[in-house]
Amino acid sequence: MSQHITLRKIKNAIKRLVEAKPDFEYDSEYGCFYMRDNCPSCLIGQALNKIGVAKKVLYQLDRSGYNHLPCSVTDKIFIEILALNGWFIDNEAIKFSSKVQDAQDFEKPWNKCYEEGLKTLDEYI
Repeated sequence: MSQHITLRKIKNAIKRLVEAKPDFEYDSEYGCFYMRDNCPSCLIGQALNKIGVAKKVLYQLDRSGYNHLPCSVTDKIFIEILALNGWFIDNEAIKFSSKVQDAQDFEKPWNKCYEEGLKTLDEYI
């Protein structure tokens, strides 16, 4: 049975993380990873784990991009790895997460990353 990652689930998971550390800036000097030191690392990795995505899946996402680097939320392989592990992510969740991820990769504070994601929601209202 597959699990569904909806916009609502990912948005709420990210919101809870942001509320706990609004001014946190992810250090991407050595790259952005879904997992680091056996813990969910970036904002998206932590949110996916809060929803229930296993650490082993996050490790797979870390090694599936170009030159075995982490893939982006919008990469086809990201969606395929989730699906192979019983997860389906909807398009709105991808779009929201992608904006959050992009902002984080530019080392913006997590509250600003969340705001960037919220801007995508205007298109759905």
